[in-house]
Amino acid sequence: MEQIIRSTGVTESERYLAKLADRTFLNLWAYPNVYRDDLVNGHRVGREICDLLVVCGEHILIFSDKDVGWSANQDVNIAWSRWYKRAVQKGVSQLHGAENWIIRNPQRIFLDEPCTRVLPIELPQSGQRTIHKILVTHGAAEACARFFNPCLK
Repeated sequence: MEQIIRSTGVTESERYLAKLADRTFLNLWAYPNVYRDDLVNGHRVGREICDLLVVCGEHILIFSDKDVGWSANQDVNIAWSRWYKRAVQKGVSQLHGAENWIIRNPQRIFLDEPCTRVLPIELPQSGQRTIHKILVTHGAAEACARFFNPCLK
């Protein structure tokens, strides 16, 4: 049996997510930073599908992890809309894109960016699977605490 080499995450928050999955029961089914093989200018290029993919029975969990800094020197309404767009909207877009790729191209999911190691498990068939999309965001906790608890200012 060939050893399965999984990513450990690219960014600090992705590494934390991968460690969290590895330290729980999810380690049996979790694959951090999986990739797809896109054709760009006639060459195959690995593009990240999601930050963590978990496949357990008929359930597929797709995680997107966004660590976006808060603009503390701006008006809270402007800072919030910019943070929301970069953290939440981009994360949701990534989750929908990952779901679409998984549905249309389940055989083209890879464990590495060069797309040389295929995902070593078979995904559940259409009609037999449930896909869960999970967005993890970082960067606004302190600002939210200050905003909602003026004593912290």
